[in-house]
Amino acid sequence: MKTANATLLAALVLVLSGCGRGEPRPNILWIVWDTVRADRMGLYGYSRDTTPNLDRWSESARVYDCSAVSCWTVPSHASMFTGLFPSEHGANSLNSRLDDRFETVAEILQDEGYQTYLFSANPSVSRRLNLSQGFQTEEHPGDPSLVERAQQTVLAKIDDADSHNPIRSGVHSSRARDWFVKAVGEIANDRFLHFLDRREPDQPFFAFLNYMEAHRIRVPPRRFLERIVDPDNVEAAYAFDQSQRRFKRVTLGLEEPFSAAEQEMIGAIYDATLLELDDLLDRLFKDLLTRDLLDNTVIILTSDHGEHLGDMGSYLHQYSLYEGVLSVPLVIWGPGRLPPGREENPVSNIDLFPTILDFAGVHRPPLPGLANLSRPSPHRPVVAEYVEPYRTMLRRVGKSNPKWDPTPFERQLRALRLGPHKLLWSSTGPAELYDLTSVAGEQVDLAGARPQRLDELSSILRHWLAARHLGPEGEPGRPLTEKEKDQLRSLGYL
Repeated sequence: MKTANATLLAALVLVLSGCGRGEPRPNILWIVWDTVRADRMGLYGYSRDTTPNLDRWSESARVYDCSAVSCWTVPSHASMFTGLFPSEHGANSLNSRLDDRFETVAEILQDEGYQTYLFSANPSVSRRLNLSQGFQTEEHPGDPSLVERAQQTVLAKIDDADSHNPIRSGVHSSRARDWFVKAVGEIANDRFLHFLDRREPDQPFFAFLNYMEAHRIRVPPRRFLERIVDPDNVEAAYAFDQSQRRFKRVTLGLEEPFSAAEQEMIGAIYDATLLELDDLLDRLFKDLLTRDLLDNTVIILTSDHGEHLGDMGSYLHQYSLYEGVLSVPLVIWGPGRLPPGREENPVSNIDLFPTILDFAGVHRPPLPGLANLSRPSPHRPVVAEYVEPYRTMLRRVGKSNPKWDPTPFERQLRALRLGPHKLLWSSTGPAELYDLTSVAGEQVDLAGARPQRLDELSSILRHWLAARHLGPEGEPGRPLTEKEKDQLRSLGYL
């Protein structure tokens, strides 16, 4: 953590860096739309007009084909903040706290003279799990100074016809309140602007904002839902049971699947939350424009993971590394630093760690397996990990359903993407192979039809694990031989 000497050094670095380069370092604003999948957005080809403002603003941005590094909040945020993969930092469902020994991007930038600020609607991205290391100011909807406003904000979004929504009582729950007072993007915007108006104007800022509108349980205001569904179906959407219990039981095979009409309703409600996020982003951009900050601020928009909406038989984001969970948006406005347009080479949201440091002029040795988003390579495999299945829910369900078989969900997963192909490795079954550019996508497993390509990607994954001193199952392995080190160097891992 930061010391008095580090503070003095940071001030000196700030002065020298400005003099040496002849221009001030940029402000950096990092926005996470929690639980948002790319294929439900206009700029990624979705048929519904869910992100009209983002589509317009992104004309001056770099748009990426991006995969999440994991499928749920804690490992994904920990990886984005540290540049370490889930199997390296160890923050997972067994131990969700990020260890103090890992240095975060916020800590590095604070030591470099940046003013750091965090607002997270997700209660996991907080001091409690040590994910907020390095942020001088940290705020959440459940803070004593904000919770009453957060409760009122969320309750105001629940329509009178929405009789099934558990948020009505949940916002007052002493045990789980923070997970219900989450759809408060208006407060996130206001608190960030409050930070801007009180910061030191001569120092750059690094701010992180997490929005939870798209995360279950969803409460899009009526005006956004009416833009998605036919007027005759609005009341039906409010009558739909959005309880967490039903989503989980259907996914785990304990209840009958949702009907086609119900699946359409789930997707419509989700899409309405994207319209709300899009509106919040537009207002934020206009406020930054008013403050004359757009020209000297790098703005990053991404997600920590997506969400299954019935695809692959799931309505959750845990227990899976299919594309509904992995394919996330990544849009970067980097005035004078990144050319607008599309980046065709696949990247990962973990690549934001070295990229943000590069934007700030902080030079660190490159981390193996990561890419600078200014120059991603077409030959770099993109890897995602689910190293520890979320067992708490499985145990609960198993106690009340003793004949239920949890085996399909008790597995480690790794996904590796190279070019059009994606390898999905499981600790409990055969590997799967998909062509993500084909119409069939993940509906057709090509492992049997393309055994040579399956072997090639499996070998690359083994090399990737070996570079991290991990065995085939992801556990600590033996030291590398010199021959193996030479092979890894030839692949760019060392």
